Amino acid sequence: MCSLKKLLTRKIQSDQPLGFTLVELLVVVVVIGILMAILIPTFNSLKESARRTNCLNQMRQLGQAIQNYESRKESFPPAATGATSGEFEDEPRYHVLAYVLPYLELDYIADLFDMERHWDNTTKRNDELSAVELGLFKQRLGFTSNNFNVTNQRIAAQDVVHFLCPSAPDRDADIAQGTTNYNFPHAATDYCSVYAIDDGLFDYYQTAHGYEGTEASLGAGMLQLNKQTRTSAIGDGLANTFMLFESAGKPYRYRDGKAFGNAYDAYTQWSNWKASIKLNPGIQSQTFNRDKLINHTNIGEVYSFHPGGAMVLYGDGAVKFESEDMPVNVFVNRFTRNGGEVEYRE
Repeated sequence: MCSLKKLLTRKIQSDQPLGFTLVELLVVVVVIGILMAILIPTFNSLKESARRTNCLNQMRQLGQAIQNYESRKESFPPAATGATSGEFEDEPRYHVLAYVLPYLELDYIADLFDMERHWDNTTKRNDELSAVELGLFKQRLGFTSNNFNVTNQRIAAQDVVHFLCPSAPDRDADIAQGTTNYNFPHAATDYCSVYAIDDGLFDYYQTAHGYEGTEASLGAGMLQLNKQTRTSAIGDGLANTFMLFESAGKPYRYRDGKAFGNAYDAYTQWSNWKASIKLNPGIQSQTFNRDKLINHTNIGEVYSFHPGGAMVLYGDGAVKFESEDMPVNVFVNRFTRNGGEVEYRE
C-alpha cells in the first residue's frame, strides 16, 4: 500500500510543469520593464539634483572668494584684464578666476603662477622655485621624471574642478560630432564673467521687451573689463545685480542641448582673459535667439546642462537657479549694476 502511494505521488509530481510558463515569464518581463520605466527617471533625477547642488555650492564658494577679495582690496576684481586702457592698462592678461585663486584654497596654483607675466607665458621658471615648490609642481601635474619646465602656460593648462559644473559633459573625449584638432588639456571653465551686453541690442530690447534702462547701462555689468568695481558703483544693489554666470560645455559649442557640429572655442581656459564674455549673440547669427538669453547656446551666452535654467551668482554672494524662461527685460535689469530700472514683482 505504501509503495502504491509513493508511485501515485511521483506520478502527480511528474505531471506538474517545471519552471515558468511562457505567460508567467512575459508577466515578469513586463513588471520589470514597468519598474525600470519608473525607477530610471527617478534615479537620473536624483543624480541631476545632486549635481545641481554641487554646482550651486561651487558657485557659492566663488562668490565667497570674490567677497573676500573685495574685503581685502576694497573693490571687486575685474572681469578680465588685457585691454589697452583702464586701471590695468598693459598689465598681464587674466580672467577673474585667476585673481581669486588665493581665496579658494588653491594656493598650490596661485603660489606657482607668476602674475607679473601673462597667463600663457612660456618663460621657464624652474630656477625661481624652491625644491619643495618644484616637488609639489611635479606631484600635482603627475610627472614621473625631473625633466620638466615650470611655466605659466603649463600651470594654466590644468583643469580645476572648482571651475567645472558636474552636469556638463565629460571633456576628456571628442564629444562633438566628427573630429577636431583641439589640443588637450583644455582647462576650460564653466563659470565666467559677462562684463557687458552689446549696445546694438538696445533698440530691440526696448521695443520688443519693454526694457526701461538706458543704452549706456548695457555696458555696465557688475564686474568690469580692466577695472575694479567699488561697492558704491553698484547703484541697483548687490542683491539685485548678476556677478557670475554659467556658460558650460566649453571648449565645445552647444545649442539647445546638442553639440554644435564639431565647433569649439579656443579662448575658454579658466585663466584666459578672453574667457570673459560680452553678451553679443548677434556675432553668431546662425544660432542667435534674441528672445532667450539662458540655455539657448553657450556661444557668448548664459548656458547650463541643468534642465530648465542655469546658476547665477549675485553680487551679495547668493546663488540662484534662474529659469531659462526669464523675460529679457528682467535679465537685463539684473545684469546692469547702475541702470536704475524698476523691476515689478508680484
